[in-house]
Amino acid sequence: MVFRRGFMKNWFAVEALPIWVIVGSVTVGASWYLTRLARGPTIIWTKENPTPWNDIKPDEGTKILTVNQTFDKSPAIGTEPALVNSTFSLIGSTKGKLGSLQLPEIIFGAASFSPFYNQDDHLASTTPLRTIRLALRYGVSAFDTSAFYGASEIVLGTALKTLEPEFPRSSYQLMTKCGRYGPQKEHFDYSPAGVRAGVNRSLARLNTTYLDTVYLHDVEFVCTAVQPRDSGDHTLALSSERTEYGLQEGDEGKVHGEGDQIILNAIAELRQMKSEGLIKNIGITGESEHFHY
Repeated sequence: MVFRRGFMKNWFAVEALPIWVIVGSVTVGASWYLTRLARGPTIIWTKENPTPWNDIKPDEGTKILTVNQTFDKSPAIGTEPALVNSTFSLIGSTKGKLGSLQLPEIIFGAASFSPFYNQDDHLASTTPLRTIRLALRYGVSAFDTSAFYGASEIVLGTALKTLEPEFPRSSYQLMTKCGRYGPQKEHFDYSPAGVRAGVNRSLARLNTTYLDTVYLHDVEFVCTAVQPRDSGDHTLALSSERTEYGLQEGDEGKVHGEGDQIILNAIAELRQMKSEGLIKNIGITGESEHFHY
């Protein structure tokens, strides 16, 4: 009885109030988090639902579950479990290869390894390495980058070199871009010497002796503009305004101005490097909304 009275007296003592405030706050916060987590939608990643991330909405607490998987340690690294068997098809399986280049259904956009999207401390951490390794293990075996993306080529190339014992160079494709090295028009260099220097720098940064694909980056800033207006509905270039856009039949090989010739000279240099075995495929890309990659 004496113990009970003493306990009740200390229980409600003024000195104990801060403790109960802290305990109460932690309890309420934990309860709120667990309730939100429990009520969040659950998406099952299976063979019948191979792309569950398409069902996730922004700022939605979503749980992605996979079923019937077997995990084992990687023989090369051995620090994390690696997926070796699953009921769903891997992204980069032979069945999932697309086009003449035999690309996987998902290509890793390495612009994420740049100041455009992440801070330097993040890029210097182990996160890029872990992300690239996970992508390769799930069959995402093609990487797209550019000299324009800051340290992207360096981060990507360093990670892939580290992972070489587990994923040799022949197990993935590297695609990069040349010609654009900054945000302004004066940062473009499509000269043959500039193109060759850019590709050689990319080879060194990516720790490889060849590149699977090299694109001229954002050609619409260099080519000679052929269009009736700068804004508006450009889809008419495919129908009633073909002539105004220089797309009428018979104009396929027409050089409209100095910008077009600059691009042709740059492509000729890429073809020369292809003949030297440094590049397997070449192409062009564009940034504008009305420009199709």
